[in-house]
Amino acid sequence: MRVQIPEMISNFNAYTGGNVLIGVTGEFTMPSLTAMTSTVSGPGVLGEYDTPVPGHFSEIEQVVPFRVLYGDAFDLMTVGEVTDLTLRGAMQGADGQGNLSQTQIRIVMRGRCKKLEGGKMKAGNSMDASVTLSLVYLLIEVDGSPKVELDKLNAVYKIGGVDQLAEIKRMC
Repeated sequence: MRVQIPEMISNFNAYTGGNVLIGVTGEFTMPSLTAMTSTVSGPGVLGEYDTPVPGHFSEIEQVVPFRVLYGDAFDLMTVGEVTDLTLRGAMQGADGQGNLSQTQIRIVMRGRCKKLEGGKMKAGNSMDASVTLSLVYLLIEVDGSPKVELDKLNAVYKIGGVDQLAEIKRMC
């Protein structure tokens, strides 16, 4: 078995509706998943602690950065429609001898526009504009294998393809 040491993202592209997004900057900050929690206290508990609610997550935002305000930025703002955003990339890794290989990473997101940041205007510079999506779906795949899938509207929460809510669904 070869051990792969992950090194970097060699390159990536962003897509919406199957088309490459034009004007996107060279860097995306991935969304954070923050579990919703409930505070537990009472007899038998020394004080209190927060426990995660399985499958429930706070607002998930994805900022889509643009060098300048361009047509693709406005296409993400259609009211009442969910935007599909896919990032596809190649991750470079090295084995124990230093041989390099590439592994595909794919991130699929669906959400609605909640913010347009116009950026700034300065001659000879990018505007650093952005569109912020409120996500209802997130899928992260590495080498074609699903690692995380969260679908807020269809009660899907899987880690490594395993339904994390299966026991709860059987009871409800």
